[in-house]
Amino acid sequence: LEIGFPECPGKVMASNPEWVKSSDGWKYTLEEWFSRPDGRNILKSSIFLDFRPVYGNKSLAEELRDFVNKLAKNYRNFLVAMVYKVLDAELPLNIFQRFVLEKSGEHKGELDLKRGGIFPITQGVRVLAQENGISETTTVERLKLLKDRIGKDFSEELIETFKFLRALRLKNQLDKIRRGLKPDNYINPDKLTKFERDLLKDAF
Repeated sequence: LEIGFPECPGKVMASNPEWVKSSDGWKYTLEEWFSRPDGRNILKSSIFLDFRPVYGNKSLAEELRDFVNKLAKNYRNFLVAMVYKVLDAELPLNIFQRFVLEKSGEHKGELDLKRGGIFPITQGVRVLAQENGISETTTVERLKLLKDRIGKDFSEELIETFKFLRALRLKNQLDKIRRGLKPDNYINPDKLTKFERDLLKDAF
C-alpha cells in the first residue's frame, strides 16, 4: 500500500457484501441490530451511524437517516446499551494522576489513546447525537450542535480535548511510520514533552 486506507481488519468495506445493501436491505438489517443490542450489533451500528452520502441519490441516505432516527426512538434500550460501552472504557490514569500503562506484551510501557480517550468521546457524542436526531456525522460538528444540550463551555472543552487527542495520535503514528513500525493507537508518555503529558492528563 503506497497511499490511502489500509484494509479494515473487521472487513467493513465496500468489497464485503455484508456492507453493500439496498435501502430495504439496510432497513431490515438495522432493525435486526437495534432489536438485539449485543456487543457485535452495537459495534456494527456504531460504525454505521457515521454514514453519509458521497455520490448518487442523496435522498436515499436521508430516507435511511430518518429510519434510523425512528429506530432509536422505538428501541431506547439500544442507546442505553451503547452508553454502557462508553462506561466500560478504562481511563488510563489512576487516582494519583499517574498514567496506567500496559505491563507486558507488544505495547509494554504504552497506553491506548483510542480506547482510553478518543473512544469515550466519539461514542458518547454519537449516542447523544442519535438521541437528539442530529444527522451530522463528525464528532466536532456533533458537539457544536449539542452545545444547547450539554452546555456551551462543556461542548467547547470536549472539542478541544478531542482535537488534542486526535493530533497526538496522528503525531505518534507518523513517528512510528518514520521508524519503520506499524502505526497504531498506542503511545509512550515518556516520549512526550512535559507540556504534552500535562495536557494529556487534563484531557483524561
